[in-house]
Amino acid sequence: MGAMKASPQPDPHRPHVRQAVLHLWRHAVVGRDFATDLIAHEFRRNRQLGSHDRRAVAETLYSMLRNWRRLVWALGSWLTDSQTHEVQDFALYMAHCVTSGLIAPEKAEALFPGPNWAAVARLDQRIEAVGDPVLQFGLRHSLPDWLAARLQEQFGRDADALAASLNQRAPLTVRANTLKISRDELAGRLEQETVKATPTRFAPDGLHFDSHINAFALKSFRDGLFEVQDEASQLASLLVAPPPGSVVVDLCAGAGGKTLAIAAQLKNKGRVLALDVHSDRLNELVRRARRAGTSNIKSMQIPQDSLPPPVEAMTGRIARVLTDVPCSGLGAMRRNPETRWRLQEEEISKLPPLQESIARRGVSLLGPGGRLVYATCTLLREENEAVVERLLSSDASLEPVRITEIWGKEFAAPLCDPTGTYLKLFPHVHGTDGFFAAVLRKKR
Repeated sequence: MGAMKASPQPDPHRPHVRQAVLHLWRHAVVGRDFATDLIAHEFRRNRQLGSHDRRAVAETLYSMLRNWRRLVWALGSWLTDSQTHEVQDFALYMAHCVTSGLIAPEKAEALFPGPNWAAVARLDQRIEAVGDPVLQFGLRHSLPDWLAARLQEQFGRDADALAASLNQRAPLTVRANTLKISRDELAGRLEQETVKATPTRFAPDGLHFDSHINAFALKSFRDGLFEVQDEASQLASLLVAPPPGSVVVDLCAGAGGKTLAIAAQLKNKGRVLALDVHSDRLNELVRRARRAGTSNIKSMQIPQDSLPPPVEAMTGRIARVLTDVPCSGLGAMRRNPETRWRLQEEEISKLPPLQESIARRGVSLLGPGGRLVYATCTLLREENEAVVERLLSSDASLEPVRITEIWGKEFAAPLCDPTGTYLKLFPHVHGTDGFFAAVLRKKR
């Protein structure tokens, strides 16, 4: 570390930017918080960072989290457990700069001698020489071997394009709050705030911001004119398609992105019961609902394995139930790159029983002709189609509803599997997060 202090600063970031990156990196590595939350907290704390610096900090941290395995492999045997965290972290930061082409290997050597920076710069060529196909795939896309193997097995020739897309930065996407404003009107309002936005490809109320800015600081956000929500999540909300004035149960509401979208579909009429086991998420939903001007949402904290009496009393009478169940979250890795390192393979086998149990609870609420929307933000068949198939095979009162039946063939076809039964969204195909949804109907 003495060489690091004594040498000039050829890396592309100013010292306080580099310090912020390394501070956040250490917290991301040892903690359980998402990088998004860590970055937001750091920006509130560290007023020294201007808008350009903030962008550099966020992009560098996300890139290092995505490419962690590649960076470790690039440094090879030089990186050891006996080194301090400060030495390890700075070496990984420098490896990021070299492999990204931000600084030349010889400048890295001047700043931090020790690692073979010339070999680090040849990382991609070295990976292509690896003989084991799973190991090579995992290194190329910076994934653990178990996940690399699953993606190859389930997606075949599409696995490379899918894995590459999961390493791209997700767009900043918002949903116009149609209780207050149309999408076109919102685009005009944003332009007045010097924010350029373009319509989403599929979701009718969505806009992509042309640049990553602090959307929450905009007056249009404070006025409740939009919610930050990925296009895939917007489409899943649309799939609920509630009848006018009906009651909808959002069984895993969380902080309420889809809840708010459903409330807007109902035009502030009917009722949306937002249920979740986490009170802090529901508190956030209440704040968001107040800002959005919704009056038809009622939030309730529920036990882990049952329904509260007021909801239990509605058994057999509900028109729509949304179960956006807890899942591995692999479809959202563009936004949460740390997911790939925190998720363990053995956890995957524990999720489907929980997902099926929640869905069955939702089915019990349905009245005749009522629909359950089963949704996840993951890519794996065992959490998606396999769960739905078990629900259908074990309950003769349920039947699948094709997405094409709800949306019409023209709108639905690009978003579905070839049979039109499942909503299946992928970043490399649709530009959205990875998302799955199925609709099940209670027979009349």
